[in-house]
Amino acid sequence: MPSDAEVRQWARGKGASPSKAVLLATIQKEAKAKGTTLAQGGKGGIPPAVALQTFRDSDYACARCGTREMVSLHHKGGIVHSERLDRMGHKNVPENVACLCEACHDFIHTKAKQKGIDSSQVTPTGDKGTDRDRL
Repeated sequence: MPSDAEVRQWARGKGASPSKAVLLATIQKEAKAKGTTLAQGGKGGIPPAVALQTFRDSDYACARCGTREMVSLHHKGGIVHSERLDRMGHKNVPENVACLCEACHDFIHTKAKQKGIDSSQVTPTGDKGTDRDRL
């Protein structure tokens, strides 16, 4: 199992790459040990090293309500309510990803849509010129 330091180094492109399968197995094992259920079984569009670091940083709990049920990851820059987040867009870096339960994730996006600042309504500057720009 990779250590926190190894995952952080790899996530920043400075370390040897553990396999995706090893990272996913680590996420699933650690989540189970914490009593956390993963909304997508730990799989998703975020690189496994970034996902593992984010889950560890949040102690496998929702950053908003603290539950450990049906947690997943959320791009903070997917909600364009500040210049910094606008620049981040959907970049897969640890400082742009948060652990949220499905209910809080849906709540955040619903509120953003009501304000017209959800990435489904406005393309974040950080996504322009990427595949996300064409969604």
